[in-house]
Amino acid sequence: MRTDEKQYSDYLEAKYLPGRSLYLRWIFYPKLFRAFRGTETIVDLGCGTGEFLKHCRRRKRDAIGIDSNETLANRCRKDGFKVEIDSICELASLKGQQFSYAVCDNVLEHLEVREIQRFFERVEGLLTPQGTLICIVPGRMGFKKDPTHKTYVSRELLDRLLEGSKLSVRAFYYHPFNLLGVDKYFYLNMQVFEIGRAPEMVGQASNASLAPSVLPSC
Repeated sequence: MRTDEKQYSDYLEAKYLPGRSLYLRWIFYPKLFRAFRGTETIVDLGCGTGEFLKHCRRRKRDAIGIDSNETLANRCRKDGFKVEIDSICELASLKGQQFSYAVCDNVLEHLEVREIQRFFERVEGLLTPQGTLICIVPGRMGFKKDPTHKTYVSRELLDRLLEGSKLSVRAFYYHPFNLLGVDKYFYLNMQVFEIGRAPEMVGQASNASLAPSVLPSC
């Protein structure tokens, strides 16, 4: 099953547990929002059913969604959200733009390693020097429970993929239980990565006169 097919959109909505929206609204998303200070627009990379976009609306925060699944994107548009149909490995719809904040929630595990690498190459041009990307991926048991998952994303993998780039992992934690090993037994325990430019890269950017950055050409 491909994530850009209508079959996947039906599968995605059918697998969600009762009470998920309440959990996201009152527990998980408020925690994520601590990293999204100010009033800048937030980009939801892989917006799916639009739960995060709805939370942004409740917080009176502008947001843009990106999703390769046309069915899901159109549903979000009907709810009044700005959503572009695009691959997060390309992000052609955002070319020439930059954002301070972006979130990528349960998306990277659906990609091959080479696609994840390309995703970060695109994000490197998307984020401002002080920008923050929050990536949420399943833990070990959660990864095994979904047949559409392709790559188990770990801290080690991200460090390897980001080596040599301007990005690095700034912070990492598990949610809802920030304890090592819980994800082996509790499939709802997620891994959360806060990613941004390495400190030395931020310093270089702030001390130099830089031309406006654009996304790399495809």
